[in-house]
Amino acid sequence: MNRYTMNILEYDKVIEEINKYAMTEKARQKIAMLQPGNDIDIIINWQTETTEAAAMLAVNTSVPLISLEGIETSLIKADKEMILTPHELNSCRYLLEGVRRIRKYMEKMQTIGPAIAAYASSMYDLRDLEEEIERCIVNGQVDDRATRELAGIRKRILILEDRIKQKLNEILRSPAYKSILQDDVVSSRSGRYAVPVKRQHMKNFPGQVLDISSTGSTVFMEPAVITRLQAELNVMKIEEEIEVYRI
Repeated sequence: MNRYTMNILEYDKVIEEINKYAMTEKARQKIAMLQPGNDIDIIINWQTETTEAAAMLAVNTSVPLISLEGIETSLIKADKEMILTPHELNSCRYLLEGVRRIRKYMEKMQTIGPAIAAYASSMYDLRDLEEEIERCIVNGQVDDRATRELAGIRKRILILEDRIKQKLNEILRSPAYKSILQDDVVSSRSGRYAVPVKRQHMKNFPGQVLDISSTGSTVFMEPAVITRLQAELNVMKIEEEIEVYRI
């Protein structure tokens, strides 16, 4: 078909309208490349599918389609056996859920649209994988219940953090340190807990300097009484990262 005929038919506007219904960037790219066909057998097949699709929508307009935006990246990484992030795993779960729902929809539409419904026969219902991702990934993060090991590690982290905070609160409430501390607050420096100590009294406070204020009047020190607990906490957080990566 020549350009003049396509202009008369406003083919570009047709493509633009179809593009509104695309659910992924890849689909939009394919739609942009569509060209009119000239093979009569293919054209008849397309018309049959279009008629079937219209008949299916007349029966049930609630086609269970979900957005697949960004799924291409996850599939490429999975194909290369790369580790997927929780967000990417959730994208895979939504894809699997969509496959399961569309298969169920098409099974009910086989008599109305056999040609269209046949596309669903190439889809696999991986319910076990879908449920495993749903069990392990909650609110965009690997959940404690994913493995016993992770649950144990995170429980130990909470215990250590609670013990550290108790000791820090004891220091903040202690009269012995009232004149030494700049404020009765606890801050964090590179994942380690510290208290603000007046610089002129830093030698009188048992601990390690982690940082210094912009004015130089305050040093942030990790009290010696929490050093061992902090070291154990750091190890547990590394173990948490390793277990999350493994999951």
